[in-house]
This record gives sequence, C-alpha cells and structure tokens, in this order.
Amino acid sequence: MNTDFPGFDGLQFTGGVRQATQYSQLPLLALTGKATPSDRGRALAAGFTDCILKPTDAAAFLLCLRAFLEKRQAPGIEASSKGPYLRRALDEFRSLANSQLQSIQDNSPEGPVTIRTILKQLSATAAFLNWRLLVEELGAAECLAVKAGQANFTRQIERCRRILADEDSHTSPAAEVKCEAPAANWSKRFSQLKANYLARLSSAVIVLREAVSKSDFRQIHIIGHNLKGSGAAYEFPQITEYGRDLEGKADACDSEGLRATVGNLSAYLGALKIP
Repeated sequence: MNTDFPGFDGLQFTGGVRQATQYSQLPLLALTGKATPSDRGRALAAGFTDCILKPTDAAAFLLCLRAFLEKRQAPGIEASSKGPYLRRALDEFRSLANSQLQSIQDNSPEGPVTIRTILKQLSATAAFLNWRLLVEELGAAECLAVKAGQANFTRQIERCRRILADEDSHTSPAAEVKCEAPAANWSKRFSQLKANYLARLSSAVIVLREAVSKSDFRQIHIIGHNLKGSGAAYEFPQITEYGRDLEGKADACDSEGLRATVGNLSAYLGALKIP
C-alpha cells in the first residue's frame, strides 16, 4: 500500500481496513519514501505490518517480500543463522546489486540522475534487508554521484561491491529481534557512521552552493529530499528540517531563500561535534 496517493491518505485507509475483523491479521506493507524513524512509527501505528522504502522496482520488491516472510515465519531464529527466505533474498540481492554496480562502473547508465536512482533503489532494498553497513556506503556513493567517473566515486563503488561479497557484513533482522541489548561497541560504531555522514554533507554543501549559483533547482530538490529522509535517522532532526526547507524552496524556485538555507546548513554543520 502506497502511503501517499494524490488526494488519498494510505495511513487513514489502512486504519479503516484494520477495523474490519476479517482483515485484522492481514499483512500490510507500507510503500513509502519517508525514511525517518518517526515516519515508520506512524505507519506501524496506523496498522501497517512493515515498511518498504521507495524507490523500488519489481526485483527489489520481491526481495523485500522474501525478507518479510523470513521475519514473519521464523521470529525465534538463532542469531547465528539465516532462514531460507532471507538467504535467497540476500543471494538475489547480491546478484542484482553487483550487476547494477558493474553497469555504473562501465558507464552504462546515462548521467548522474540515473546513477543516483539506481543507488537509491539499492539502498532502499538494503535497508529493508537490514544491511546497515551497505546502506551507509551506498549513501556515500550517491552523494558522490554528481561527479560520477572521478576516482573517489569509483573507489566508493568498489567498496560497496566488497561489502556485498562479505557475508559477515550483514546482520540478520531476526538476530536483532533476539538480542536484548546492542553490542558493546555499537555506540562507537554509530558515532563513526554519524561522522562519515557529516563528512558527506560537507561535500553536499559545496554541490548545493554551485547548484544555487546555476539555479539548478532539480539538483537542490534531490539533495534536499535526501537530507529530509536521512537526517533524523542519524539523530540530526535539524538536518531533516533543512532538507525539507531546501526541497520546498527548490520547488518554489526561491534562489534567495535557498542561498540563506544553504548558509545556515553550512554554519550548523560547522558547529557540530561528534563525541
């Protein structure tokens, strides 16, 4: 179920479906581009069983369904193992992702917009499969895609492919259900992820300044949309708000307002410190 149809609220509709006794246990998956924990919480509170992030395609959607079946059918699975649905989903995702990353390296997609779309689709599927490290690295590649073909971007794509090949880099969703507390080193790891995220944003600010100077409102909209969906996930709700502001002002072609927002974002990032 898409959560945002034109003139139609998928959350309200799902709430109505849940009120019907015969559908109270029916699995309902939210298809949404809203990636923050609060957005996911609203979807679950409305009655959705789980969420699949957009953009997606037919192959990625089927992968997510297999992973969903694994979580539904084997909630007590041992943390060290992966059931048949999840193994199959991961194997197919590795094949799909490797093929698409190879096409990027071969310069098959036409232009950075197409490259970003591919990376965003892969990231959304990896997120549903709970492949956190890969989501992080695909996000870094997406940020660098505006300069596709350069050495840094090429190295980042190679890093993503190495992670795909490393089975230990994936954490089973069922394993997380079984664990009562995060690993002892998770706090340190999450701090590093946040630091990497902020480093990428510093590059994004440079791209934003250039886009404002060229009145490239489409580029600004894309970056703003990404910030809106990622900031709160890294515990930076203010970045989500800056992203929402950038997206709105880009749609309104408000160059002066965008210039001010980019300046405020830059100042905010400069003042942040990660322990």
